[in-house]
Amino acid sequence: MASFKNLRIENFRGFDSIELKGFNRINILMGKNNCGKSSVLEGILLLIGLHNPTLPSSINKLRGMQPGQSGFLKSMFHNMNMLAYPVVQGDYGVDSFRKLEIKPIMKPSMQGEGSPLVSSPTQDLSGVELKGITKIQDKETSSSVSLTIEGGNETPLFSTVSPDVLEGTFISSHMSEGHSLTMISDLVKKKKDYIVLEAIKKFDPKVNAIKVLPDGIYLDMEGIDELVQINAAGDGIRRFLNIVSTIANFESKIVLIDEIENGLHFTAYKLLWQSILAISEVTNVQLFITTHSMETLKCLNEILREEYNAKYRDWVNSYTIAKTKLKGFQTYRYNYEGFTNAIENEIEIRS
Repeated sequence: MASFKNLRIENFRGFDSIELKGFNRINILMGKNNCGKSSVLEGILLLIGLHNPTLPSSINKLRGMQPGQSGFLKSMFHNMNMLAYPVVQGDYGVDSFRKLEIKPIMKPSMQGEGSPLVSSPTQDLSGVELKGITKIQDKETSSSVSLTIEGGNETPLFSTVSPDVLEGTFISSHMSEGHSLTMISDLVKKKKDYIVLEAIKKFDPKVNAIKVLPDGIYLDMEGIDELVQINAAGDGIRRFLNIVSTIANFESKIVLIDEIENGLHFTAYKLLWQSILAISEVTNVQLFITTHSMETLKCLNEILREEYNAKYRDWVNSYTIAKTKLKGFQTYRYNYEGFTNAIENEIEIRS
């Protein structure tokens, strides 16, 4: 499993510079709203897919933006300053890393009648170039891809270099039945859908089976003569299914989960954490999870404090992201002991 140990981000979104060190198997990113938790996940996603020129557009669409809007690509640049381009680097270990540079492709501007076309940093972007560098010990590879947008139409240019493979996925804070359908279908093909069914039955004991049909996901529920379409079962079970099916399917890969508590009632938090720990033990995924809910953090701590869950304590690191007046963005890492102490003493670990 290729897993990240450290992460450095410069000039991306709201960050001028930020560094997170000592990643574990399960990494919880905490902090107030708009502190940059989602931007960290986006940076990791861009690193995973540094050979995919469509990703900058995809992550902006997840924020509700559209290619035809002004500043669509410029929003990735810190303070929209295109003279300082974003750089994201994830370290695997000593002398092994993955690095991405996002460089602007400027729209030409006319300086006057008869003047040649020149690039100006005050102009909007016509696209971005993604320069990727991967180094594994003494072997280094590089590639360049680009995305241009004209009138809302996107033109990706892929690299001719054979890319190294690092797989991962992003679960946004919004519901996505299509994503769950793909995950469950893949698990059925692998004969591993029982993993998800066991977790879902704990969420709702009335669920007897999960059925994947051409028009969506259905639940076979006790006491109901017909199959129940997943959308009719409620947001909570949809969110739960989305998360656990992805972790079950992405063996030895990276899973990014934004606002894990979204769509779930607080009574489901503990069960979700229990399922995440148990399934990730089997699939060996590396998880990066954002939350601003103290309730879900307390539920995780309750689980880790139980003696039969002691083996999971060394798997989990939590990080507070905060913007300080003197030193800019800082991160504070908690291991199990530090996390427990903060919860027990009601120390504010989200600001």
